[in-house]
Parts: sequence; C-alpha cells; structure tokens
Amino acid sequence: MHPVRALFEREAWANRELLRRCAELDPELLARETPGTYGTIPRTLTHIVSGEQFFLTLLTGQAAADLIEHGEQRDPAALAPPAEESAARWRSLLDGSPDPEGPIWPDQERSPARWVVMAQCVHHGDAHRANVGTALGAAGEQPTRVDGWTFGSLDPVAGGPVGEWADALLLRFFEYGGWAADRVLEHCIGLGEAALRATAPGTYGTVHETLTHLVDAHCDYLSRLAGEEADFLEGAVEPDVLRRWLEWSRQGWTAYLEAGPDHERTVPTAGRDAPAWVVTMQAVHHLNDHLAHVGTILGANDLPVPSADVWAYVLPPDAWREA
Repeated sequence: MHPVRALFEREAWANRELLRRCAELDPELLARETPGTYGTIPRTLTHIVSGEQFFLTLLTGQAAADLIEHGEQRDPAALAPPAEESAARWRSLLDGSPDPEGPIWPDQERSPARWVVMAQCVHHGDAHRANVGTALGAAGEQPTRVDGWTFGSLDPVAGGPVGEWADALLLRFFEYGGWAADRVLEHCIGLGEAALRATAPGTYGTVHETLTHLVDAHCDYLSRLAGEEADFLEGAVEPDVLRRWLEWSRQGWTAYLEAGPDHERTVPTAGRDAPAWVVTMQAVHHLNDHLAHVGTILGANDLPVPSADVWAYVLPPDAWREA
C-alpha cells in the first residue's frame, strides 16, 4: 500500500475505533473537561468528524449528505454514520488521482493548494484524537490504540491506484512535519526551563521528554527505512542535540522519499518486521500525536501554544484559516 492511501485508511479506521470506544463510556466521563485539550470528548469527536466534512467540501465543492451544522454537537454513536460517509468520500477522491498541487479555488489569485487541505485533514484528526486519548488517560481510562503500528497489523484495504501525485503529496507531509517539529521545539526552548519541565495528566511526560521522544522516533523510523544503525535519545536531551537530530531527519526524509523507495519491502522494527509503508505512515502519525501532547501541556499550564498546523505552515498569520 502507498503510505498516502494508508494515512487516509488509518484516519477512517482510527475514527471508527475511537467512536466505538467512546460510545460505551459513562456519560459523566464524556462530560469532563480536561485542561489543555479541545473540550469534552463529544465536542472533540464532533469537531474531528465535522472537520473532515469541511475539508472534503473544500476539495469537492459538495457538502456531506449527513452534514453536521455549525455549533452542533453529537454523541459518539451518532457520529459514526457521517464518519463512514467521509471515509467513503475520501476513497473516491483518492481513486480519482487528485492533483494535490492544484488550487482549492481556481478563480482566486491567491488560493492555497489542495495538498494543504489533504495534509491538514490528517494532522487535524491526529491532533484531536490525541486530545481524546489525553482525556481518557487523565480520567484513568486506557486510551484506545489507534497508532500506525496497530493499523498496520490488521488486514487493511489494499487501496486504489496511485501515481506521481501520491509521491509528491507524501513529501509535502514530511516537509510540513519537519517544519512543525522545528517550530514547536524552538518555541518551547524559548519559554525556558520551567516550561520544558511542565507536564499534564494523560500526556507522554514533560514537554522536554516529549520533544526528545518525538525527535528520537522520527530519526529512528528513518534509520530503519534507510538500513542504518541508530543511537537512541532518552529522557530530556540538550536542546542543541535535538536541533541537530531534527535537522538530520528533515534532510534524510526528503532524500529517502525523493529516491522513490519501495513501500512494500519488509523493514525490521523493534517489535516485528513490517512493510515500509507502515513505518512511513507511523512516522507521520507519531509526530502529529506528540506535537499535540506538547500543545496540551502548554495550554494546561497557561503557557502560549504555537500555531503549528498546516494552515500556519503555508498561510500568513492574518489569512483565513480553519481553527
């Protein structure tokens, strides 16, 4: 499977799993507010599903049949049908070999490219599913496993045709991810030691430990794909080390993807061998997931949270953006 197809198939599967799990939870837990997250679990899940509808409307010009109205909130079980509708629409869109570099609004002089919406959909879903995972963890519940490793262990849909557009889009995912990681890293370093030591219930650890982990993993995934031995970063590594490792990964991912890798080949991983597409897909998800944890910790501790989504990557600060 091509990693781009896998990212959108995992998006649909992750939504399905999370909605199913949350539909079984106690209403009192669902109503809890967790500091630093988007809101209650139902509000966050509604935002994920309505966000996908919004992105698809931008790309297709057509609204969803089961449209979630602005300001509406639905219970997890009621969100399953519109989520499945969006999953089918994404498959149809990708089957049509879209042009990610084409403008969203062809009649406007300064229109964001379609890849921006496609990358933002995956980032947005990952970030807010991480919020739900944090809320579950903070409430003493085991978060639902919706990572790339778990998805890759299933028998996923084979996916439809892909072409050069998918390779170009995948590169865009990693260009954005490297920028976002660098932006968040520098923002947190600039806040000082107290901010780096901050933490919040339901997240990975301190800000510093989370940044170390996300940089370490991003390099580790690349090293495995490139067949190289890699050292490991643990705990809270010095900022200059994180900067060097992150820059190495940014350059390395670009070189790896531009070389036209075989996404079906088997790659050794810590747990078991896996297809290369699984490792690549997990790299995108893992970065989004832990960047969301950092944002949650900052927000929970009344510290400024940087704008680091795909809109912020491509648009000037005063331009239109979907929150």
